[in-house]
Amino acid sequence: MAAKIGKRLTTLPLLIFLPLFLSCSVEGPAPVTTYERIVIDTYEPHGGFPAGFPADTYLGLYDASGNLLAADDDGNTDSGQSGSSRIDYITGLTSGTYYIKVTLGFSSLTLGAYAVRVLSLTPAEAIPAYPPDFDITIDLYESMDAPETELPLSITPASIDVGTDDFGRILDPAADVDWLRFTLP
Repeated sequence: MAAKIGKRLTTLPLLIFLPLFLSCSVEGPAPVTTYERIVIDTYEPHGGFPAGFPADTYLGLYDASGNLLAADDDGNTDSGQSGSSRIDYITGLTSGTYYIKVTLGFSSLTLGAYAVRVLSLTPAEAIPAYPPDFDITIDLYESMDAPETELPLSITPASIDVGTDDFGRILDPAADVDWLRFTLP
């Protein structure tokens, strides 16, 4: 008799907690989205610092682990200014955080202003025109300046939203490195 009672007592918790456990939903990882085409380009900000002193830029695109995915120097011929750069990444990026490194181009020795944007486009979509009136924020001690040339950084890069045209800064020829961060949901 005692054996029957002991057996019932050991199965009782199982009968109580098994239905509770089975009714709990298990959430998996967040869904991953693949972005077919990401365009990152620099251009002369209208009304820059001062107007007529655009930076000759060099762009690098990095994943969250610090791997260089793409780079460009002077590949943006749509801007109407020599020295603008463009990365047209069509290999597909997945949800996550990415970093942009902006430095002066290889032939530049002068201070200059630049604007940068990040766009998510379809493969066939035309790259939109630049905003007609855009003034950069003049800050010679920007928070995303870093002497580091590769990730991980000792600073927190400035965030840029995908699809906006509102980010511009100044590059100084004294080894200025601007780091930016964007996130693809």
